[in-house]
Amino acid sequence: LGDVYKRQLLKLQKETGHSLQALSLAYFFNQPFQTVPVTGVSNPSQLKDVLDACEIDLAPELFGGWVSAGGDQ
Repeated sequence: LGDVYKRQLLKLQKETGHSLQALSLAYFFNQPFQTVPVTGVSNPSQLKDVLDACEIDLAPELFGGWVSAGGDQ
């Protein structure tokens, strides 16, 4: 990630309380086209991130226009 995206992602993490891993997976789960993220876990906190990601609704307004579904703006 570029510095701008990294700062925005960290800001979104603070605003939502979700981990960076959960937000990253949620981004893929919320695409308007079919995606198949393949995940693996080796501890309970990683499993929590995957399960949390399934519940996160990443509405475009959460990104404040800095990322659009399907790619950068």
